[in-house]
Amino acid sequence: MELRHLRYFVAVAEEMNFTRAAQRLQITQPPLTRIIQDLEAELDVKLFARSRGQVTLTPAGETFLNEVYGILAHCEKAVQKAQRVSRGEVGQVQIGFSETVICSMLPDAVRLFGERFPMVHVTLRNMTALPVRAHVRAIQERRLDLGVAAFPPPEPDISCECVLRCPLMIALAANHPLAGKEIIELSALSAENWIWFPRHLNPAYYDLCLRLCQQAGFEPRTVQQVASVHVGLSQVAAGNGIALACAALQCIKWEGVVYRHIRPLAYLDFYMMWRSEEASSSILSFVQTLREVSAQHVISTE
Repeated sequence: MELRHLRYFVAVAEEMNFTRAAQRLQITQPPLTRIIQDLEAELDVKLFARSRGQVTLTPAGETFLNEVYGILAHCEKAVQKAQRVSRGEVGQVQIGFSETVICSMLPDAVRLFGERFPMVHVTLRNMTALPVRAHVRAIQERRLDLGVAAFPPPEPDISCECVLRCPLMIALAANHPLAGKEIIELSALSAENWIWFPRHLNPAYYDLCLRLCQQAGFEPRTVQQVASVHVGLSQVAAGNGIALACAALQCIKWEGVVYRHIRPLAYLDFYMMWRSEEASSSILSFVQTLREVSAQHVISTE
């Protein structure tokens, strides 16, 4: 029994005439008659009563027709759902992020994506306290579909694209002697205590920050290493040290903390990452959405 056989049966049942049903199906009548006979034989049930050129449904045929309507409707729904999944209109996207991008472009991308694909569920996972290499590995192992992080290590099976250039700023206590300046020379911070982060979390980012200090003529005196942005800002607010921070973090209004531009100007680059062989339309649609939001999202250096 094939789906087309059920559709042929419905056509005959609705037309109550083999000739009209054949015309509706755009086939000749003999094959249609043969298919209905084969269907009745397969079911071992008489579906139609034929008398003097008239066709009527038997009680068994009426029952079968109601069930077939449900079967065909379910099949049509399955086809439509499969097509929506193929177009990326239904499904799930799991995204890993760092706290910096959740303060900048990611909320806009999630909102726009939700407007375009309301049947796709987006799950966000904070990866800030984990090494960036673990972030990449989670994508490779399909525990995440996409990620956004600073300076991810290159991997042959992971596609990367820069989506955010974020100026670095200095976070310091509001009562710090230099808090009144709009721009602070990095060399003026050589005697400060620094709140830093463990190098294993993001070696490239760590080395960039260290190199900036060294180029300014000093080695930063680290008094504490923290893995959380919020813990770091609390230490800055307490006057225990200063910290380099991405300009996007200015959206975190931490009492007692101010952000100031530094000279020379330096940037932290954030990349979206996804599997190079990715075939999911939902995931690729989010990649495109993030790309569009990125083109409109520029963080001022002033």
